[in-house]
Amino acid sequence: MNISNNLAACLVAIPALAFSIGRASAESLVPSPLPPPCYPVPAGELISWLPSAPENWKLLASTGRSVFEVSCKPVTIIARHYQYVPPMDASGTPHPKLTDILLVLTDTAFLPDMLGLFAGSGGHDQIKRISGVPALSSQRSSGETIVVFLLGGRMTLTVSGNSDEKDVLEWSEKLPLAELQRKSFGASRTPFKGTSYLEKFVNQLNPKENREGLTGFTLENTPSPEQPKSAPVIIQQP
Repeated sequence: MNISNNLAACLVAIPALAFSIGRASAESLVPSPLPPPCYPVPAGELISWLPSAPENWKLLASTGRSVFEVSCKPVTIIARHYQYVPPMDASGTPHPKLTDILLVLTDTAFLPDMLGLFAGSGGHDQIKRISGVPALSSQRSSGETIVVFLLGGRMTLTVSGNSDEKDVLEWSEKLPLAELQRKSFGASRTPFKGTSYLEKFVNQLNPKENREGLTGFTLENTPSPEQPKSAPVIIQQP
């Protein structure tokens, strides 16, 4: 798994990939009816929810963005890339198969398109419970395993690792899932009713790359039931 070369792409690809895992047979675990789309937790705050590197692991990247998505509503997506670092006295110790982990925490802000993964009404056979938190998992032909957790019926946490399901699930059990669940339940649900949003991009390991800019849409490019959705237009960019 070569996630360090294109972490920015992972911020987009991982939530979309997670959405495709077992959608039709997922248990409905989100509020019904869904609350109206709300303001997401800002990237600068949400990035602090993810844990620091565990023992014998190194944090290679920690980035996030709060942006408009295609339905002209804001979401926040945070990613952290961890890599295994053998201990100094590791002579004779078998090298683990799991050496790369990517965590992606997404505040869906209750957007249906982002929560479709867990909003199905089919059987429950694919749902796992890890530390009491519902999750779905998938193994790719490349050997990579993806586990997606639903936090508070609102946020998703995707754990991607370059090993089998057993290894990735064991690593996931060390995450503060109960705390993340609690924070998700407690996050503000202020409805988003605006036509503009202050997008923010955060690079925790290289703050010089942090930036923000006002983005919005006009009545002319607001999607209607008869028209396909269009991407938001930039009002101002730093």
